[in-house]
Amino acid sequence: MKRILVPVDGSEIALRGLRLAAQRARETGAEIHVLHVEPHMHYEELRAYAVRPDLEQVRRDACRRVLKGAADVLAAEKLPHAEHQAQGEVAHVIADFVRS
Repeated sequence: MKRILVPVDGSEIALRGLRLAAQRARETGAEIHVLHVEPHMHYEELRAYAVRPDLEQVRRDACRRVLKGAADVLAAEKLPHAEHQAQGEVAHVIADFVRS
């Protein structure tokens, strides 16, 4: 195993999966790649936030918080990793990322 991709969304379940991936990476010497995919906003969400001029900044900050949570877990495990972020339909983006 050369690389382990761990999609994260900031949830405790995702971080638990990340800890398991860290253990596996340590056993196999694999690289860990953490991916956070920010889904496109749907029409109703856009209407609710349309008055916010800083909407993109809010979304970028949320993405950074998710990736920082993952980085903190891996720092505690003393494992290097690569961070990736993308936007789109979550399942499709993850599948495309794996193929690339």
